[in-house]
Amino acid sequence: MVSLAGTKDKLAQIEATLRRQGEAVQLGIPAFPEIAGRSVATPPAATDNPHGCASP
Repeated sequence: MVSLAGTKDKLAQIEATLRRQGEAVQLGIPAFPEIAGRSVATPPAATDNPHGCASP
């Protein structure tokens, strides 16, 4: 059986947690999308030599 007092106490804990989460502090550390570079790697130019070695 669940008591009314226990239920009210649990709801108060949940509300306090939600209030603390709403008061987040910005630490000045950038988020990943702000620092991650975006680039597309281009494949090397095709050559006649499939091994990529210089011809003798």
